[in-house]
Formats: sequence, structure tokens, C-alpha cells
Amino acid sequence: MVSVMLDDASAAKIKTIPLSNDTVARRINDIANDLKEQLVDKLKDKRFALQFDEATDSNKDCLFIAYVRFDMTNSLCEDLLFCKYVRDRATAEELYKMLDCFLTENGLKWENCIGVCSDGAQTMAGMRKGLWALIKKASPNAEWTHCVIHREALASRHLSSELSEVMTDIVGVVNFIKTRPLKTRVFSAICEEMGAEHQAVLFHSEARWLSRGKVLSRVFELREQIRMFLEQEHKYDLAEKFSDENFLAKLAYMSDIFGKLNELNLQLQGKDKHLPQVTDKISSFTLSLQCVAGDLMKEILIHSRTCMNLLTLLTMMPPQ
Repeated sequence: MVSVMLDDASAAKIKTIPLSNDTVARRINDIANDLKEQLVDKLKDKRFALQFDEATDSNKDCLFIAYVRFDMTNSLCEDLLFCKYVRDRATAEELYKMLDCFLTENGLKWENCIGVCSDGAQTMAGMRKGLWALIKKASPNAEWTHCVIHREALASRHLSSELSEVMTDIVGVVNFIKTRPLKTRVFSAICEEMGAEHQAVLFHSEARWLSRGKVLSRVFELREQIRMFLEQEHKYDLAEKFSDENFLAKLAYMSDIFGKLNELNLQLQGKDKHLPQVTDKISSFTLSLQCVAGDLMKEILIHSRTCMNLLTLLTMMPPQ
């Protein structure tokens, strides 16, 4: 407007005037409301599928997140339907109430809901009192799908007793370093003195799907620094394990396997993913694991980079 009525120089000066926090917040809310109205207009009288997730923000508040997929001019569209705080307990009844209120307020019909995707938690997938059971009553024709990524994470959680013992030691070492600020600084100094590329281990979290693979990879990379740090802290039993070939071999093996699982997890994520596509990904991954297992039986490590690096280092070491 200013450039039309006056000139471009005046318009440039107007742009330099900072907006107040309230003005910025109001503009953001206006944009959000406009986007929601556009999405609701697209959804009216169309069949749609829903996907749900629960999350916790930095303030430990529970969030109920709903995504929607629908057909638009012969192509599938995906969008965020809403993200709302759960003020009370995150029960199935409370989540259904939030969802039902949103659909009713925006003129969306339950009978147009043809699919629901969620994790397998009792709150979400319970056949009698879960959110899915309540949705099934409102939309009898809807079909439920268990989130493929969640199932992949559950399948990879089980470990043999030997590998589980190694994982327990790794998590214990990482927590010993990361949960104490002084220990973290001392370990960082050791890494810097030894010229390591990274100066910190990664904190392990069961809730994060990619956590385990990244933790194992970083621990293997910094194994010498960790051994020296544990010796300084008089944790000699743990320090000896980082010099033990069998322990390191198991660590390298898990680093490779969980690295491959992370690759699969990332391939299953993202927009425009459909069931036949992710099924093909999982089938291909299963076949590749069979190839890896066959190669390992023949002592071929071409698909296990970390194991190959460890074997190379061990063969270069002088015999004791």
C-alpha cells in the first residue's frame, strides 16, 4: 500500500518498524485460523482418515495430535488437523471428547471417517474402552491400522540375554557421564585432548526410536575415551570391558544392526507413505537381514562396517 501511494523507499522504511509481541502473536493466530478454515472447507463432504499421536512438550504438558489424509483432485493430501493440550488425564474418553468436539464444531461428519491409525497403547487401541472402540461406535465403517513404525520399534526392542547385558552396561556408562555435569565436562576434556571428532556421548531414551542406534554408534566411536574416563573414575570393572574383544565385538554388532534399523525407520517416515509402500520396505529389509546373517555365518563382514573396522583394528594390534 505504501509503495503504491508513496514510493518503494517509504515502503522500505515502514518494513524496518518492529512489531510488538502482541501484534506478532495476533498475526500468527490469524494465519493459523485461516489455514484451519481452508483445511476444514476441503474436508467437508469428503472421506478422510485420521492418525493420532501423543507427545509431551518441554513443560511436561501432554499434547494430543491429529493428522488427516484425504483425497483432493485424485491425489492424497496430508495435513495437521489439530494439536491440543490435554488438560486432564489422557484417557480414551477425554481424547475422544476433544476429537468429537473438533469435528462437530467444524461441521465434519463421523460417517466420512474411513480409517484410523495409532500406536498399540491401550488408551488408543483398546477394543472395549480405547479411543478406537469409541470411534468405531461413531463410524462403524472405519478401519484401524497399527502404526507400522511403532511396530518396527517394538520388534527391535527384544534382545538376547548376552546383547541385553551389553546394552545395560552401555546405558549405565552413558547415564553415569551424562547425568552429572562435572563428569560430562571431564569426559569432554578427555575427548578434546585425544583429538576425538565428538566430545560427548548421546543420552539414551526409550521413547525416541532412533536413540539406541545413535547411542551405540557414538559409544563405539569414543570407546578409548570412555575407557580412560572410567579408569580415572576408578570404575575398573567397566573400563576393562572396553578393552575386552568379545564385549567390543557385541557392541560393534549392535551398532551395525541398530544402524540398519534406523535406516528402515527413516524410510518409513515422511509424507505420502502408504501401506503397500511400507510393506515393500519391510519385506526388502527382512531379505537384507537374511543376507547379512548368511554373510556373518561365513565370516563375511561387507555389510557390517563397524564390525569390519573393529576386526581391522584388532588384526593390526601386536599379540599380547
